[in-house]
Amino acid sequence: MTITLGPGSTSGSVLGLVVARDTPPASLETHAVRLLNPLGAPADTQLDDLGNFEFGHVTAGIYSLEVELPVGVVVVEELQVD
Repeated sequence: MTITLGPGSTSGSVLGLVVARDTPPASLETHAVRLLNPLGAPADTQLDDLGNFEFGHVTAGIYSLEVELPVGVVVVEELQVD
């Protein structure tokens, strides 16, 4: 499984793509993605039919990212958002 992260389409946004080996992207649609900030409330979104997700209005800081997949939850720690 690969998670690719980058700046989103606007300042303060995070864009991502999830590609799971041997899993068609459409089967990941609606799986939960959560951006966790130790100082605030988590932000939630879902994967689309291509495995994409985006969080808007993200303040700069260090976050954790959780992606729910059929095999379990994958966590990316210490994600720096500028």
